Amino acid sequence: MILFSVVFALAGQAATVGTVIPIIGEPKGMAYDAARKLLFISNSTQNRVEVFSTEQMQLLTPITVGVKPGALELVPDSTLLLVCNTESTSLSVIDREALAATGTIPVTARSVQTPERPFSVAALSNGTALLSTNVGLQRIDLVARTTQPITNAGFAVPANVNLVSSGNHKFVLGQGGTVAFLYTDQGFAQVRAAAGSRLLAADAGGTRFLVG
Repeated sequence: MILFSVVFALAGQAATVGTVIPIIGEPKGMAYDAARKLLFISNSTQNRVEVFSTEQMQLLTPITVGVKPGALELVPDSTLLLVCNTESTSLSVIDREALAATGTIPVTARSVQTPERPFSVAALSNGTALLSTNVGLQRIDLVARTTQPITNAGFAVPANVNLVSSGNHKFVLGQGGTVAFLYTDQGFAQVRAAAGSRLLAADAGGTRFLVG
C-alpha cells in the first residue's frame, strides 16, 4: 500500500494541514478539476484512475482504464479527461461529469513492427491535442478520436517527450533530453536546447515554464 498525501490550507491559518489518503497501488499522474473539486490520480499498478473529492475529502469509485496509466490531461471547454495507457496502444477517455470511461483513442502505428504507446499528452483549445509516444509525436483529433503521426517536425524528436500545455491551452511545450520545442495549432514555433530537466507547469500565456 502506498500512502498518498492530500494537502490543503485552512482559511485564515498560516499552517498547512495534510490529510493522508491510503491508495493501494502506485500513483503516477494527477489532474485537478477545480470546477468539480475532483482530483484524478492515475494508478499504474491497478490499471485505473482514482477519483478524490476535495469537497468530501474521500476517494470515490475508481475508473478502470488501460494498462499502466500514466499522464493525465484535462481537455479545455469539455468534460473529458485523457489518460495515457503507457503499456497499451491507446488512450482512455473519461467523462469527468459521469465519472466513467467513455471509450479509447487508438494510437496510429507508423510501422507494424513497432507498436506506439502513449507517454504524455497536452490538449489545445481547438479540439486537438499533442501526444508523445515511444516513437515520436502525434496529433490527436479529439472530435474524431483519431491520431496522426507527425513526421515533419523539422528536428529529431526524442521518444517519450514530456508535454505541458499553457494555462490558456494555446501552446504546448515539449521537452526530452536536450531538445525543447513550442507547439501551437499552427505547428512547431520554436526549437531550442534545454538542460534536460523535467517539465512541471506552464503559465497561461505560454511564455514561462517551470522545470525541475
